[in-house]
Amino acid sequence: MSRESRIKRYEPLGFLLAMGMVVMSGVMLFSLYKFERNVSNGVILAPAIDKTQWVGVGILMTGVLLMLWAQLFFKEQKFTAFRGLFSMSFFILLFFLFIQMLNIPLKKAGLSATPKELGFYYYGFITGVYMLFFLLGIVGHGVILYRIYKGISYVDSFIFSVNPPNVLNLKLLVRYMIFVAILWLAIIIFMKSYAA
Repeated sequence: MSRESRIKRYEPLGFLLAMGMVVMSGVMLFSLYKFERNVSNGVILAPAIDKTQWVGVGILMTGVLLMLWAQLFFKEQKFTAFRGLFSMSFFILLFFLFIQMLNIPLKKAGLSATPKELGFYYYGFITGVYMLFFLLGIVGHGVILYRIYKGISYVDSFIFSVNPPNVLNLKLLVRYMIFVAILWLAIIIFMKSYAA
């Protein structure tokens, strides 16, 4: 066995994705830390996490599970099932984005805002930052979906499935969306623990 074959090769895009996830985690941890400090000091009151948020978590998890299932069909080269599940996943995740965007407060809190209002706007800020992270995944999902439907014959699908950049992009997208889904679940659970 040559020395070259024993060297583990690292993918630069995988490394960049991992670094991005670390930065996103850091931003969210800092935001949640500031939220906890403000709630503890009485500056803000934690907003109630209602059923809509839990429904959103369920929709997000469904979309990610469909994406994982689609990836399994991709590996087995069952391209029709892969395209169907991947498309369903995309539209379910778009629906989650739509629901979350409706819950972000649009008016600005004035200087005389109550602690309850400030807590609601702080939650809106955290949701807005999270939606930026989520939007990156949706854009990547849309790009891959476009490439999938560019050629839907079996030969085109097979060529797509054996092209290393396509395989890598799909793998990184699934990894990123799993991370984003777990991050949102952690945010909701954390904020629910402080809700009045």
